[in-house]
Amino acid sequence: MKRIYIAGPMRGTKDLNRAVFEELTNYYRSQGWSVESPFEIGARFGTDQELLENKPLLLKVMEFEEQTLRTCDAIALLPGWERSLGATQELLVALQLKLDIFPIPCTKAETVWLDNDED
Repeated sequence: MKRIYIAGPMRGTKDLNRAVFEELTNYYRSQGWSVESPFEIGARFGTDQELLENKPLLLKVMEFEEQTLRTCDAIALLPGWERSLGATQELLVALQLKLDIFPIPCTKAETVWLDNDED
């Protein structure tokens, strides 16, 4: 089974952009992919609030996400990925690994930015 990692903006968006991540996770699973989502990875380490308030823990999660990305065959880039430092770094890793790259131009769910800060 092929594995895909979902990358996109979280911090600085309404509810960390959860609806958009979940929509794409469900879509790819329905297409037979094994999906790696930052929400599911982060849940192994703590709640959203714990991760946001504990920078060392957040950095540990981000390192684990990159290790997980390295096990994938492809990366899906959510709308607004270019405003996310994390997603940009994940794209660079995907390019180095020559993963398939799927930019997603839109979803049924909408990314709602809370401010102009980058992820």
